[in-house]
Amino acid sequence: MMIILKKLTLQTGLLALMLFPFMTACADGKANANKVVEASNFSAVAALMESSKKVLLLEFHAEHCAYCRQLERDFLKPMQLNKEDQTKVIIRKLDVGSYQKIIDFDGQKIAAEDFAARYNVQMTPTMVFLDKNGNEIAERILGINTPSLFGGYIDDAVDKAVKKIRG
Repeated sequence: MMIILKKLTLQTGLLALMLFPFMTACADGKANANKVVEASNFSAVAALMESSKKVLLLEFHAEHCAYCRQLERDFLKPMQLNKEDQTKVIIRKLDVGSYQKIIDFDGQKIAAEDFAARYNVQMTPTMVFLDKNGNEIAERILGINTPSLFGGYIDDAVDKAVKKIRG
C-alpha cells in the first residue's frame, strides 16, 4: 500500500511540474476577473491582441499608490467582467517600481522601469491604450479624477483605440 501511495505522490508531483509552465503562461493569456494581471510578456499579449482584434489597456501602477488600487477596484476589474468590454480590450498592469525583467513586444527582455520610461510615465496611475506593436493609439489617462465620470473617459479612449485597429 505504501509503495502505491509513493508512486501516486510522485506521479502527481511530476504532473504538477509538467503543467506549471502552461498554467503560468496563461497569466498573459486570459485575465482573472478577481484581479488585473501583472504584465510579464507583451509579445504573448500582442499575439492575443492580433488574433482577437483587441486593444491593450495598460495601467502603469506602483505598490504604494492608493489611486492605483482604486482604479483597479472601481474600474478595471468591473471592465474585465463586462461582456462588451471583453470583446474590445485586454487589461494588464505594470509596476513601475519593479526591478523585474519583462518581455517586450519584440520578444526581447527589458527592465520594467525602462519599459515605463519609454512611455514617459511620470506618475501613477497612468493608463495607455496600445496596439499590437506597442504604439499608443488613444489619448492616455493620467491619475484618477471625477469618479462619477471617469468610467466614461476610459470607455471613450477604448472606443477610439478600437476604431483605429479595426478600421
